[in-house]
Amino acid sequence: MIYETKEQRIKRRRKAHYKLRAIINILLSHDSWINEIDEEEELGYDVKRNIAILLAKRSEKVHATKRDKIILITNPFNRSEEDNLRLERLFNKLPCFSMFPPNVRKQLTTAVDFLCYSTDRIIYGEGDAALSMCFILTGEIAVSRLVFDKKLNKLVDETVNILKENDFFGHLALMYDEERNATCRTKTDCQLLVLYKKDFVKILKPTLEAKYENIKKALRRFEYFNNYTDAKIKECCVISKIEEYDAENIIYSQHDIQNFSYFVLCGKCMILQCLKLREKSNGKCELVVAKKKTNPLEMNNYCTTSSCRTTSIADYDDFPLKYQFIDVGSFSVGAVFGINENIENRLIVARTKVQCLLIPRNWLFKKSQNTGNVWQRLKLFLNSSIPSQEKLYDEYLKNLKWKKYKKKTIDQIREHDKISDPETQYYNIPIICRIQQQ
Repeated sequence: MIYETKEQRIKRRRKAHYKLRAIINILLSHDSWINEIDEEEELGYDVKRNIAILLAKRSEKVHATKRDKIILITNPFNRSEEDNLRLERLFNKLPCFSMFPPNVRKQLTTAVDFLCYSTDRIIYGEGDAALSMCFILTGEIAVSRLVFDKKLNKLVDETVNILKENDFFGHLALMYDEERNATCRTKTDCQLLVLYKKDFVKILKPTLEAKYENIKKALRRFEYFNNYTDAKIKECCVISKIEEYDAENIIYSQHDIQNFSYFVLCGKCMILQCLKLREKSNGKCELVVAKKKTNPLEMNNYCTTSSCRTTSIADYDDFPLKYQFIDVGSFSVGAVFGINENIENRLIVARTKVQCLLIPRNWLFKKSQNTGNVWQRLKLFLNSSIPSQEKLYDEYLKNLKWKKYKKKTIDQIREHDKISDPETQYYNIPIICRIQQQ
């Protein structure tokens, strides 16, 4: 029989007390999702809960279920093969991991920790050492920096960005081994996947370095970025991306909600102008310029592969409208668009397979990135070079008049030939025409 001294008994009880407190703290931190509706639950006698389960099943949004979260907080060594496969399928669907290859996503399933934070909790503080990065499953994160306010004559916390579901943050300081340059604070209750420095260096760093190196190479191809400092280039690499578009895919339109500027790296883009024409009672057409924004589906429905250069008829506001699409020109390698130029009823469509560098427009137009108002000058150049709707409409009317005149002339000649019946013989045809025919 083993006898405990008084000190050993106190130490054992204290250890058990601390362990119980730790378990209670874990339960409290995960309280936000423990009682949530799980779409995998079976229907029961509670009608309200049954409706919530059915609505969760109908949702097309990809999210981690309660079962997934239970697996995530389980030690990786205690997970079954089925649990690992389930997490792999989840990570393949989550948008925050879409930029990483499948082998990297598989490694992340065993490397990340699932943590919950309540509102107004500081995740990273400005000036802190970089020890981890986070992927946002649910909630919002406010990113702020200390800036000097001249009016108040002191440093104030200024919000510079709001991160939402499926965003990730904290990776830049880890990659360049720097201190945190901003404070990240929870704006709502958040559920995060946390990846620590050791695993980041082994799993994610090579992939992110390759991505940023490709963006740096793309930036070097444009003279606009020659005067950018290393810090600006680094920031640009983080917020930018390179996208590919297959032929005949729409790249940019007036209804684009991404707010990116596009720099063409390879391929050709077609500038496609849509003219809205209303037919009058006398058979003539007039250009319709909408005072309000048109429905984004309206133009996309008519811009299909087979109808890009043909006329389509639709009913709009109780009178018929005719949509005429005109191929205005092309953007080739080195071109820039999406810088707030006039884009009304205009589409940029991939003529061939196109690769573009996408940079957030708001960032580009900041004073520090807009030396000499280069983007405003480029915007003026595009507006002056690409014909407006009115000019294209005038050209369209001229072409219609020419086609009518051409048809009328040909019909008159044919009618005259029928009357005169000159009995043209084979030898009356010029020899050059006969040679080409043979």
